[in-house]
Amino acid sequence: MVKLKHKTGKDGGGEIFLCSEVKESRGVEKTYSTRLWTAAAVGIFLGLVLVLFPIFLRVSQISQGAESATSTGLAFGMSSDGKSCVLMGRGNCTDREVIVPENYNGVPVTAVADRAFMGDTSIRALYLPAGLESLGNEAFKDCTALMDVGLNEGLQTLGKRAFENCSQLMLIMFPSTLREIPEASFKGCGGMTEVYLSSQTVIGEDAFRDCASLIGVAFPETVERIERNAFRNCKTMLTVHFSQGLKSIETAAFYGCENLVEVSLPQSLETLGDSAFSNCFSIGNIEFSDGLRRLGEWAFSGCSSLRSVSLPEGLCEMGDYCFIGCTALSSFTLPSDLSKLPCGTFEGCTALQTLTLPESVRTVGDFAFYHCDALRDLSLSKSLLRVGGSAFDGCPLENVVYDGKESDRAKLSVAPNNGTLSKFLGAGEKALADIDGNGNIDISDVTAYLNGLSLSLTDLPDLNGDGRSDISDVTELLSALTDV
Repeated sequence: MVKLKHKTGKDGGGEIFLCSEVKESRGVEKTYSTRLWTAAAVGIFLGLVLVLFPIFLRVSQISQGAESATSTGLAFGMSSDGKSCVLMGRGNCTDREVIVPENYNGVPVTAVADRAFMGDTSIRALYLPAGLESLGNEAFKDCTALMDVGLNEGLQTLGKRAFENCSQLMLIMFPSTLREIPEASFKGCGGMTEVYLSSQTVIGEDAFRDCASLIGVAFPETVERIERNAFRNCKTMLTVHFSQGLKSIETAAFYGCENLVEVSLPQSLETLGDSAFSNCFSIGNIEFSDGLRRLGEWAFSGCSSLRSVSLPEGLCEMGDYCFIGCTALSSFTLPSDLSKLPCGTFEGCTALQTLTLPESVRTVGDFAFYHCDALRDLSLSKSLLRVGGSAFDGCPLENVVYDGKESDRAKLSVAPNNGTLSKFLGAGEKALADIDGNGNIDISDVTAYLNGLSLSLTDLPDLNGDGRSDISDVTELLSALTDV
């Protein structure tokens, strides 16, 4: 049994706790005296000192610098209206931590000129005054030693490529007054791990491209558009959080984010651009928004961990090769009103074993299921009018179900190089409606059918199943062409 006893130290100082171990069976008490409370208090105090002192010292230095003359020797110029100053460059300043003053000769500093510090490899930190409104194009591009940047509240304009290739910059916090993050402003900042957005509306083209250490990003509700290549090749990015208000993610915005695991698209999203998430090898799940209207070409190509896809109702436009190379994809759901499956949509989806095309699909594009090496069971609807070239080439089909009649089959065109599909359909690759025999069902077949009727040919096909070959079959053919 262990007992704690409170006593006062002999020197009248700190409190002491005596730890007694009592062995009742032998009636012997063995006492160990330790100064637990004092030791713990000292340890905590020293720990806080070690952690907080550097922070206090850092804040104190910045505060003292801001209150004093700040960095001296900097080069300034006057604005065109003569009412404010523009920071032109380093001038004679030798500081590695540059603290820009509020005023120069009594005139407020409101801007940093284009290329003011470009290529300056000695600057390590930058602190901007509260009155600064504009930071120019390429102002700090290639400042490879720059580690710390304090963007001021009040900054309204950030120039293109302002901090491009600042490879040691680790963190950036954006003021609420800055509405747009422009083109390539932080491209190639390979050491950046954290980005904090506030009230921005647009993330510009290439804005954070090749920020290979960026772990994640959360978009506030103010963000409406993420431009092309904005986060391309952010290879260590694990998470991304989209908020309501986002309307478009443009071309290749997250291309090559190899460690991104999950994507949940907000209901407000209407456009997902070409190759938006291409080669995001780790994405296993995608939650599509009901508001999505356009899905661009190659949107999720090469997402080799993606297991299932459920495309939303109301999707109006779907580009070619959207899911090519998604080798783990085993199931998908298409919108009930989707009439055309574009070229190469599921090409190389080698885990896909069973496929049932909905009745809405009238056309299967070229290479749509090319080399889906596990696809054995296929169900086709009577409403299907065209199967493109090589759409099912390389698929080891064992069971094909077609729910149409002979009259329906007459309108179905199966292009060359579709393996055993035509055999299962019980007809050659030439559709009955391919009147001129050119391999396609098009307006030339309407002309050929009309010519056949004028010549009273007896071998014209019955396309509408009424037992006759007449002008009503031309109407049926025109209807089929309209659907395609």
